[in-house]
Amino acid sequence: MKNFNETKKHILSYTLPALMFGALSGAVSAAVVTIYKWFAKNSVAISEKAYHFLGQNYVYIPIAIVVLLVAAIIFARIYRNTPNLQGGGIPTSIGAMRGYYSLHPLKNTIGVFLLSLASFILGIPLGTEGPSVQMGAAVGSGLVKSSKKRWLAWDRFSMTGGASAGFSVATGAPISAILFSIEEAHQRVSPLIVFIAIISVLSASIVSTILSPVLGVEKSLFSLSDFGELSLDKLWIPLVVGLFMGIFALIFLKGYKIIKRIYEKVADRFSQRVRIFAVMLFTLTFGLISYSFISTGHHFTVSLFTSSPTVLMLLAIIIVRSVLSISANLNGITGGIFLPLLAIGAAAAALLGKGLVAFGMAQEYITLILALGICGSIAGMMKMPLTAILFAIEALGLSDNILAVIITAAIAFSIPEMIGENSIGEHVLENRIEKLSSGKEIKRGETEVTIESGCFAIGKEVRDIFWPHGVYVTSINHVKNGQLFDEGDKLIINYNTSDFEKMEKELFAITKKL
Repeated sequence: MKNFNETKKHILSYTLPALMFGALSGAVSAAVVTIYKWFAKNSVAISEKAYHFLGQNYVYIPIAIVVLLVAAIIFARIYRNTPNLQGGGIPTSIGAMRGYYSLHPLKNTIGVFLLSLASFILGIPLGTEGPSVQMGAAVGSGLVKSSKKRWLAWDRFSMTGGASAGFSVATGAPISAILFSIEEAHQRVSPLIVFIAIISVLSASIVSTILSPVLGVEKSLFSLSDFGELSLDKLWIPLVVGLFMGIFALIFLKGYKIIKRIYEKVADRFSQRVRIFAVMLFTLTFGLISYSFISTGHHFTVSLFTSSPTVLMLLAIIIVRSVLSISANLNGITGGIFLPLLAIGAAAAALLGKGLVAFGMAQEYITLILALGICGSIAGMMKMPLTAILFAIEALGLSDNILAVIITAAIAFSIPEMIGENSIGEHVLENRIEKLSSGKEIKRGETEVTIESGCFAIGKEVRDIFWPHGVYVTSINHVKNGQLFDEGDKLIINYNTSDFEKMEKELFAITKKL
């Protein structure tokens, strides 16, 4: 009877809520993101036509500049009222999932949806995957906040499910999305995180499979041909690609810091609307030269597999795209940085391919180098080696070259890691946290908390719980033997927070019966 009661308690407090929030966050997020992909595809098409038109009719450029000015004013005003709509969607979502701040479900979903589409129409070099992840996280949070108060502790779990679903639908890489929730979002392994991510991604995949053909959107981010299996005597190729992409990632991340320092000096002199307008104006200028310099980077990346820009053009694209994407992100323009980084990485890999061909490598390996370069950019610039490996297999069609993928990802990741350089996502998140915590008083202390019957913590281990940001469990006095929390367990908690009310609310949601 005792085992039956414990099993029943575990199912009711652990399994069923995880299934419920995982399935719901995955399904709703998939529906929202699939619809969003349709709008994004058409927004990019409108943008490309508009730039082509302007390129042939210079007389309309002054009107375009006025449109950009109005857009910059509107963007800046919205960002002032809703700061969480700014910048890259993935770092914003990760900050919320780690408990640094909260997302407003409706504002974040609608705001990110509309603002990112506007940035696509204007040609800003930002991507769709970041907004997809942020909308998924907002949807997940909304499902919890709209339910009963006793479910509040599931907020960040549901956000994780929604974010994973958003990543899965945006990239067409469901297994990578599951790993993303572990490797990048939380940087730790927990059975509950894995469970809810799997359920969410599974639910999202079903909904996406149904809706995508109806709306006429591609499920996969890339549809690449078979590369053929790389022979053992050619394994020097992924070694060189990994080394090149690792060094390139290090240079890019150092470049980000340089641009950030310049931005910080300029930010004090000019208002945000002026800075945003400047980014838009530079985007317009380079877009009129070549559309390859701007936009999400998806079409440009795909085009590299069938065309071959000159060395000077590739260098120009790498520099312009890097500066514009980083500047757009630092100034808070809504959009993702995942796709733009893939485009920059692909351009760098194309440059490497040209160099290797000049030294005698067969032309047939160019497309493989491009795919491995994209993998290396994820491993190096984003520092997600495991996600990079799975993404290369799922989205880039490198299932016959797993060893080459592993070699590339491992080396590309190792170089910035050995130097101690943070990923681009961590840099962006650090900037956001600095801004949010600026001027706020830090409250520190220690308190004792008793686990109440029927609360969220019952039947879970310390690792299964998303504790409030700044909360550290330093001591646990279990009433019963074992690692699972039970009624009457006492916790000694140290806290270090700039938002005591938020911390206390989240802690009560975990340890008290609401």
